[in-house]
Amino acid sequence: MITYRNTVNGNDTWCTSHSGNIFTIESDYNLSSYEVRLLRYPGLNVVMTRTASKGDNDLTNMLSPGWYTMEARLLGCKNGDWVTTGEVEAVDCSSNYSFSLTPNPATSLVTLTLNDVNTPSPRMEPMFTTENGGEYEVQIWSETSLLKQFTFDRPIVEIPVSELRSGRYFVLVFVNGKKLTQQLIIK
Repeated sequence: MITYRNTVNGNDTWCTSHSGNIFTIESDYNLSSYEVRLLRYPGLNVVMTRTASKGDNDLTNMLSPGWYTMEARLLGCKNGDWVTTGEVEAVDCSSNYSFSLTPNPATSLVTLTLNDVNTPSPRMEPMFTTENGGEYEVQIWSETSLLKQFTFDRPIVEIPVSELRSGRYFVLVFVNGKKLTQQLIIK
């Protein structure tokens, strides 16, 4: 089993800057060497492969915002099978951007609320602010493909999801040059 945390922000998310990102390998085996692969949703592309030991391991890779999973296997005379272990979200810990999806899990309609939208750089003119309007893009992905795409000009919107089958999806919001990601569960 692998667990994830960040020692800087104290959360079970990772920071995109890599500062303080930890994954912990918990195992009943006394073997000290494991091969781990970090995969990024959607698409489950491998973004890192390395060896690690039982216990705490630092993750020194810079990450893009989004959801990740890790696979691990024992190394030895005969390498073990790959085991997929949980998920972790990488977030921009310096950003004031956030959004919520309610209800989540959803069945027919989900409300997206964009919060605290600020320009990411004083040199960049914001394309959207909650006070002044503008536009931002929303995408809904399965694990491997883009299913829906919208452009909105207000911070609170309702998105129809009744045609999506039960399962896990990823909602991506692109606003002022930033990409935010959350999981959406459809019942």
